Amino acid sequence: MAANHKTSGKVIGAYEDPEVAHTAEKKVRNASASAVVHPPTKADEVASLRSEMREEVRHTIMGPGNIGPFTKEMTKGLAKTIPAATIAGAVLLIPFAFIPVADYSLALRLVVAIAVGAVAGAVAGFVIGGGAQTSEKEPGTMAAERGTLVVADLEEPESAARVAEAMADNAIRVDVVTEDEVPIGDVTTEEEQERKAADRETKEQAKERAEVLKDPSAR
Repeated sequence: MAANHKTSGKVIGAYEDPEVAHTAEKKVRNASASAVVHPPTKADEVASLRSEMREEVRHTIMGPGNIGPFTKEMTKGLAKTIPAATIAGAVLLIPFAFIPVADYSLALRLVVAIAVGAVAGAVAGFVIGGGAQTSEKEPGTMAAERGTLVVADLEEPESAARVAEAMADNAIRVDVVTEDEVPIGDVTTEEEQERKAADRETKEQAKERAEVLKDPSAR
């Protein structure tokens, strides 16, 4: 039993695909002979959830790329809806500028209509965007709840980096926690994996274009 092993901490990985999780177990054993891979316990799941929530709070306070003290999901939603709603509001109120009001010039009425529409649109975008992205996440979508967990107990603290690196490929997230299940930090997250995938796709597309340019017959 894993409980009989004296540990200095553990690395917890969450994976969408059970087959990928199984591969990760093999990688861990290759990375460190002293690491003990075992089925996740409830405490392991809680530790992963705590680590993800801690990361969420860190980003909420003022995370990289945030436009304010909002969660990552809210930031994504606001970044999409505020610019679009601001432009839409300004455009929608332009026709009202052509309605004569006292002796105000058309130019002034246009400025006022665009300004009012933009502000109204921005407010609407803020309200809609703040909840749109988070509403897409159904209850129970945190990594430890929806994924397959792989847990590696560490007997040697210095092996944490090797084990974490071995577990990081194609993981939803990988966290390092102490022997008392206290989160130390995340090694990789879903957002980082998505960026890596996008980078690989961009490189592959660039390579394909380069091949076409070198071989006109391939066009």
